[in-house]
Amino acid sequence: MTKMKFPAWPIIVLFLAAQLVFSGSRAGQEPPKKEVLSEASKQWLEEVVPYIITEAEKKVFLSLPNEIERGKFIAKFWEKRDPVPETPENEFKIAYYKRIALANKLFETSGLAGWRTDRGKILILLGTPSEVSRDFTPSTNALTVNASQETWNYWNLPNPQLPYNLEFVFVDQFGNGNFILETSVAGSEGGEVALDMSRISAQFDRMEILAEAMKNPFANTQQLKELITTQVNYDLIPMKYEAFCFKGTQASDFLPLIIEVPYAKLDAKEIENKYFYSLTLIAGLSDRQGRTLFQKSRDFLFNHSAQEMTRLVEKSYRIETALSSAPGDYRLDLLVLDNISGKVGTSHRDLSISDYSGAGLALSDIVLSQEDSAEETKSSGIPKGAPRQGQIRPAALDMSFRADGELGVYFEVYNLGVSPETGLTQFSAEFVFLRDGQAMARVPSPNSEPSTQKDKTLQTSLRLKNFKEGDIVLRINVTDETTKKTISKEIKFRVIGRTG
Repeated sequence: MTKMKFPAWPIIVLFLAAQLVFSGSRAGQEPPKKEVLSEASKQWLEEVVPYIITEAEKKVFLSLPNEIERGKFIAKFWEKRDPVPETPENEFKIAYYKRIALANKLFETSGLAGWRTDRGKILILLGTPSEVSRDFTPSTNALTVNASQETWNYWNLPNPQLPYNLEFVFVDQFGNGNFILETSVAGSEGGEVALDMSRISAQFDRMEILAEAMKNPFANTQQLKELITTQVNYDLIPMKYEAFCFKGTQASDFLPLIIEVPYAKLDAKEIENKYFYSLTLIAGLSDRQGRTLFQKSRDFLFNHSAQEMTRLVEKSYRIETALSSAPGDYRLDLLVLDNISGKVGTSHRDLSISDYSGAGLALSDIVLSQEDSAEETKSSGIPKGAPRQGQIRPAALDMSFRADGELGVYFEVYNLGVSPETGLTQFSAEFVFLRDGQAMARVPSPNSEPSTQKDKTLQTSLRLKNFKEGDIVLRINVTDETTKKTISKEIKFRVIGRTG
């Protein structure tokens, strides 16, 4: 039988007509409704990431049509913040959740979750503060006089939009343990700046940009720890350093450590018109037989503009850290790694740690300082402060001071005698400047204020304008006004020409 053939066009017309009818029926209908946020999505947005999600990201998330797309967004949200994508873990996400857990553990009060408190918010955004002090000093706010006050200090945060030194003051206004953040923040110059949480949140927003500059070229930090225990010195990253000895807690000493590394020996990555540097420091103590007793590591990320680098190219980046150990004789082991170039510098030096726990009058090491410009202080990598409270900046390690500046002096006096009549302690100090063994000047210091404390600090400044250039010895004589015992300690320094 012969099959009948039909032209193709009627079929095409019928198909197109059907499509038009179908399209017309859909045009008259409303588009599918967007799925409402699930409880999980709402909790993620409002309780997990409210401090770090940007307004643009939040707007995109709320515009997504369903939970599948929201799940993809959340995965991408964490992925782009992963500082080391080649590892299975997302270090940023892990650190962030740890901060939330720590905030909940430390700051939960009056039924308020710790992450919702002001202290919890700052902890989540900036991490553990460099220094915390708590007292009952009256607040500047008349409504909170006599309230308990807590002060947090951060130094050298990796966010270039923030001041070098940030200070947050929290006040327990109602005595219920909920410390409220005061509405302004003290900047690095001591003045008050408006609190802008978007600038603080930016530390997280920039992590993907900074991650490249932070990568450690060593596959395993254990390689570095093994390298530092050798007796071999690697000098590709030269360094100068000095350790200061102060009385610590119980039977241990507190050892501030200042390290200087020349900018000229470091490599940088240029990102967004800034030069980013990344260093890893490992410091350790060994016994005289070479056995490692203590080791700690710390990363330093810092950056400067091209204009700043023209002033810093012949200077050194300064690192401050601290160790703690019982008195005794040790070997101090240091390693500095340039994470950009992979170059390493190491150094080993014998170190004797004093015993301040006895009953006799004792003095700590002496720290000398001289004020620099705010920009130099900012770029130094070290808080502008004393070894403990952050009040004085240790001098350049070559111990050179300008004749047109004042010499800052800081030391601590231990084991003062208690007066049987008053139950108080008191001491006096004399500063003697010597050149070639001959006394040039004697500067008495007023007696300290009577106190119940057996350990005290002295911080003062001495003028150098009448001193000629050259080497000088400063001898400090301290007299216990109760026992009349005197103890002395000396330190050498050099007076150099005036600036300008």
